[in-house]
Amino acid sequence: MAIQLLITRGGLDALVNAEDGETENVKVVSVGLSNRHFTMAPTIEVLPDEFKRLTSISGKASSPTIIHMTAHDVSADIYDLRGLGLYLEDGTLFAVYSQADPIFRKVSIASFMLALDIAFANAGADEIVFDDSTFLWPPATEETRGIAKIATQLQVDAGTDDTAFVTALKLAARLAPIIEQLGQEADTRGAADDQLREDQEAITERLDGTEFALAPSGNFSGQGHMDWPVGGRKFRICWGKTNVAGKTATTDIYDAPFSECFGVFQGGGTADVNSTEALRAYPGSGAQVLTHVNLTNGTQGLLTIHWFAIGMAA
Repeated sequence: MAIQLLITRGGLDALVNAEDGETENVKVVSVGLSNRHFTMAPTIEVLPDEFKRLTSISGKASSPTIIHMTAHDVSADIYDLRGLGLYLEDGTLFAVYSQADPIFRKVSIASFMLALDIAFANAGADEIVFDDSTFLWPPATEETRGIAKIATQLQVDAGTDDTAFVTALKLAARLAPIIEQLGQEADTRGAADDQLREDQEAITERLDGTEFALAPSGNFSGQGHMDWPVGGRKFRICWGKTNVAGKTATTDIYDAPFSECFGVFQGGGTADVNSTEALRAYPGSGAQVLTHVNLTNGTQGLLTIHWFAIGMAA
């Protein structure tokens, strides 16, 4: 809804001269701001309690009696806007407006963009023009609101411009060959795995029932085990890892139990591949039993302890 500005006597004189062709169009070059509610009157020559004047303004007639106006304040000032006045290039107060409730409330961290539809009861909006000024927005960053361009496809493909924004279409075009390549790699590796599995099954089938039937079996996961047939029994390796808090002890269950455990080897570190504690070995009667391993963290911080155990299974 458009706010109704009151044209002052000085503003009316300027408008009449413009309509009669005695002068050029009335040009508004700045807007004055007031934090006080005042009674609008045509006799006002100076905006009451004006505390600031903005020159970054623009406007354009959207109908014979309405002008869409914008003004911009990028300062860190804090204020409540309750009144405003439009000034002409010769300093004449052209029109004023005020209301009791704040038109706008500005905080220090916010830029002030005042956008108003201004209605003039009898004035010809086409006779009123604004200074040909443009808002100089800063370049947009992570912290600053501003202007940013859309990246070209070449810029998206290069991946070196940190000032242009990427659209969904250009991002999809950039990712399409990567996704296709990953799919082809997955197909290739899947085919290789299938072939390896088929070869292993073929060898196992040929050796089954012979003295060379040594095909391993087990659970090949992060917490797993592997068995090799040996003289009617199975040589077994179990492995795993677990997080242990500082100055505490815990247990980790083997993926498969032993009938005889030869030893446990473990090392601790802050990441899966970096150890800050030397690899330690425990004898068969030491830190392990047949179903689980006992883990102790003697340091102050959290350790990811990796371990493996070897032994026999029935």
